Amino acid sequence: MTSNVMSVPGPDKPGTGADLLRLAAVKLRKHADLATEGPWRAVPYVYGKPEDGWGEPSNYEVYGADDSPVVSHQPHEGGGAGQADAEYFALVHPPVAFALAEVLNRLAKVWSHTDGILCDLGETLARAVLREGES
Repeated sequence: MTSNVMSVPGPDKPGTGADLLRLAAVKLRKHADLATEGPWRAVPYVYGKPEDGWGEPSNYEVYGADDSPVVSHQPHEGGGAGQADAEYFALVHPPVAFALAEVLNRLAKVWSHTDGILCDLGETLARAVLREGES
């Protein structure tokens, strides 16, 4: 399996260490602050009325804490991943982003006293959040 995470920063890429973690934490918080409040939940969506021959879920939607739709119409038919996608979106709702941002900030605070796997995990998470390796 090839990693999508780049290990060498370029001119438009953040460096390494605590600054990288802080940058990722800021991005997570920014997006979570703007998103519909969590928790989110996946809900099957049924078109039409059962008496009209309808009644099976044809799509899935994700709703926020205030019952407003967050993501609509993830296809259910054709063996697609619509339900799984909707459930994943609901799982990774804004409180998850806030928790990950907190982890990154705490790791950044102890960066100079930490080494090994915690640094590697922190950098891997930060680079995934910052979407390094994508064109």
